[in-house]
Amino acid sequence: MSELPSRLKLLDLCRAGTGAFQNYTFPSSIQELHLTDLNLSDMSGVKFAKGSKLKELKLRCCVSRKIDDKMIELPLGLKVLDVYGNFLEDINNVTIPQTVTFLDLRYNKLKSLEFKSHIETLYLCDNYSLSSLTIPKDSELRVLDLMGTEFRKLPPDLLGAEKLTQLRLGLQLKVFDFLKVPINIRALQISRRCVVKGPHRYPYKIIFRSSFEVP
Repeated sequence: MSELPSRLKLLDLCRAGTGAFQNYTFPSSIQELHLTDLNLSDMSGVKFAKGSKLKELKLRCCVSRKIDDKMIELPLGLKVLDVYGNFLEDINNVTIPQTVTFLDLRYNKLKSLEFKSHIETLYLCDNYSLSSLTIPKDSELRVLDLMGTEFRKLPPDLLGAEKLTQLRLGLQLKVFDFLKVPINIRALQISRRCVVKGPHRYPYKIIFRSSFEVP
């Protein structure tokens, strides 16, 4: 790719074909980078210039099947990382900066996940084989989406996520107990058939029932 303008803030290369990003350095001025619907399977050595201002990175539907530090070095200061729809089986080989608070892992092939405490919003929707989630004790997690996963029981570490306020659960969960989740839960989405237990009849707790299920 040719040299980019030094003052460029937003770069959107959605559906631009095959992204031949090899040993390429993006300018520090870029704040949002969208690489969506590209073939990035051969991407390697991608970096961001010193003093990078990048806040949001989207690597959606890139036919990559993996992401690691050899492909791309994520800059400190990044806040939003979106790797939706890449058939990823894990993210263990990529270093996610501690500044990242929003992580979108929807439509991948994760079976288990262990994430860092700085993540505040975590989307795991439609990882159909996902059945294990390790939540750190000092978690900053506030929003968790587990719709379309294999969880038949609540993750055992969930009670320790004291800042969690919004929770979305899949159809596999048959019983939900408010005694097994943080007391700060305000919004909950569950299956129409899921049985709710525990103290929940309070005006500040809102329960949504999924409407797309087959009767």
